[in-house]
Amino acid sequence: QQQQQPPLLQHSEGSPSSAACAAGVCDAPPPQPPPPRGRASEDHLPHFTVDDRRFFEVLASQAAVALFNGGFFEREQNLVSSPGGIGSRASRTTSPTASVQEERQQPVGGAAAAGSKKPMDCPVGADVRGAGCPCNGEASSSWETPTEEGSSQASFSFSGAGSHGLGLPRVADPAPAQPSYAASALNLRPVLHDALGSWEMDALALDELSGHSPLSTLASFLFEQLGLVAQFSMDTTRLDRYLCEIERGYRDNPYHNRTHAASVLHIMHMLISKGGIAASCAAAAVGVEDEARRVGLVQVAGLLAAAVHDYEHEGLSNDFLVKTFSPKALLYNDRNVNENHHVAAAFEVLRRPEFNFLEDMPVAEFRLLRSLVVSMVLSTDMLDGNTYLAAFTEALEGHKAAASADAYAPATPQEAVLSMQMALKCADIGHLTLSWSAHMQWVQRLETEFFQQGDKEKRLCMEKITFLMDRDKPGVSQTQVGFFDFVVLPLFRKLAEAFPLTMPILSAVQANYTRWKEIDVEAKKEQEAKAAASQ
Repeated sequence: QQQQQPPLLQHSEGSPSSAACAAGVCDAPPPQPPPPRGRASEDHLPHFTVDDRRFFEVLASQAAVALFNGGFFEREQNLVSSPGGIGSRASRTTSPTASVQEERQQPVGGAAAAGSKKPMDCPVGADVRGAGCPCNGEASSSWETPTEEGSSQASFSFSGAGSHGLGLPRVADPAPAQPSYAASALNLRPVLHDALGSWEMDALALDELSGHSPLSTLASFLFEQLGLVAQFSMDTTRLDRYLCEIERGYRDNPYHNRTHAASVLHIMHMLISKGGIAASCAAAAVGVEDEARRVGLVQVAGLLAAAVHDYEHEGLSNDFLVKTFSPKALLYNDRNVNENHHVAAAFEVLRRPEFNFLEDMPVAEFRLLRSLVVSMVLSTDMLDGNTYLAAFTEALEGHKAAASADAYAPATPQEAVLSMQMALKCADIGHLTLSWSAHMQWVQRLETEFFQQGDKEKRLCMEKITFLMDRDKPGVSQTQVGFFDFVVLPLFRKLAEAFPLTMPILSAVQANYTRWKEIDVEAKKEQEAKAAASQ
């Protein structure tokens, strides 16, 4: 069996390096003959486990970061571009940086050819598009792992000019402050690997490593890895373009931003895929005969709802928009103002031909998909939380009354939709399930955004500053125990009761709750001590 060479060292057909080889002036080493066949050669081959491979991936990523931080890549670039240096041989050889750019501009393995439609120009302007946007190119994306002998495809590669390479954006001239392509690629790969099967993902790290395109990077990866692209014949060029446009619509709010959307997307993926909710809620896909397609449709709806759930959020609450007679509030008659806008605007984008990656989906299925997404996004209005929780509790009680020993399974399409709504509601506050340090970062971001709204209310001389939004009074970080008691724990406990595979996130929530209670107890002791001292 011929040994594969690393993708960045292979010459793509028709590339400048390939032409140089044909002309006899290429400095690349000659191809090595295949190793001898038979048992003797196999005995000398290393046998790596999955854990071994992950170890080397992390080790390589750390080495790449060390090289970057030490200025290695900058020195190499200066050497290449200096007069008389390596750059003087540009006509005969390719610099490391140039070979990376070439690799990102050439299709890898030709995987995107099958079924892809003629690419269109990306309508998103480069000046406003994130550096990691998959639309920084023209061809479709494909996260694939080689499975056939002799395959030259790289694991987690994007095919075509719109590729991320190893999940990294195609950037013609990366900003000096950004990590090098090689260093970021090696770091991003393990993050995405973990996102596929781990309950915790560092969304803030993903934001940095993806060139500030965490949502489109993660969504493209999940749709491909879960087999949804192939199952529903999605146009991957338009899928990438749509995800970029949605990501561009997320504003740079402290909390309601593209990184929050990526975090919600990841937790929703874990709930519906690893938590078994999609399989249990296949009944929501009414009229779809094939069982696998029903589950797939529910997965697509869940991921899409998570991706768009805060699209074009202004960092302002529904109550603020209603009180200030916002155009959105007038349009939606003061009801679920933000949520109505998020989902309506997202589908308005999907209507445009250049973004419609679901063009080949049957009309009946698309209507069903749209209905599911709309229902889920509207349920994220925190004001309606008790209504959904009460309905879900009633459904669970009905299951218990039937004396069924089986795990909970929604008995009707309505109950299935309700379960999906509960999943997205939990994912929307999913930072509560993260490690303490990550959770605290998001709490601080939310408090900052709330205080910004409170400042705006003061400037408008509003009669009363919204609860938790007055920076002169206790904010979010000082009221978490009550929030856990009355909102968070009831929600996550009911979800875990219905779907036991989601128990890991309940455990994480309870761990953070314990920390907040300890902080609350210490704060009360400190207040009592101060009061006693003042008497």
